[in-house]
Amino acid sequence: MLALIASATGTFFWSAPLWGTLAPHWPGGGYGFAVTVGLLLPLVIGGAGAAWLRMRGGDGGAGGASGPVGVLGWGAGVCAGGAAAVFLLALQLGAIRPKRRNRDADCYEVGGACWIGEQYPLAWLAGVLAIPVGILLLLWCAGRIRKRRGTEAPTGDRGTHQDP
Repeated sequence: MLALIASATGTFFWSAPLWGTLAPHWPGGGYGFAVTVGLLLPLVIGGAGAAWLRMRGGDGGAGGASGPVGVLGWGAGVCAGGAAAVFLLALQLGAIRPKRRNRDADCYEVGGACWIGEQYPLAWLAGVLAIPVGILLLLWCAGRIRKRRGTEAPTGDRGTHQDP
């Protein structure tokens, strides 16, 4: 919980410096940065979800969390993934230009939402549209992995050995 709170509040302090520092030098500029953040968001959420399933033993019991150390390890993965997701989401939403009445003096500083809106007018849209693309890529990769695991047949002694 502490990681989620720190990530949510920290984003407000880190968003403008990150946008101001990274976006101009990112491949594709601010648009490429917004697309990268949008593609990373589903990946981070999927990783946190996979850690949650492993922690709960939702993968059929095989390879689930074993004992308190395993639960703590996968729980840390869930917390880290949740904090990263909150951070990326806030970073993505930081590119949306606020209404005139909600703009403050920091809005036009380098990395501020108004600065992003002037330098990269549709960066927020590119980032938001990248999220469903990231979801589709994640689902496609998961399907490929599941298909590959399902078609692999054990060869030789592997898979037939039983411990007493």
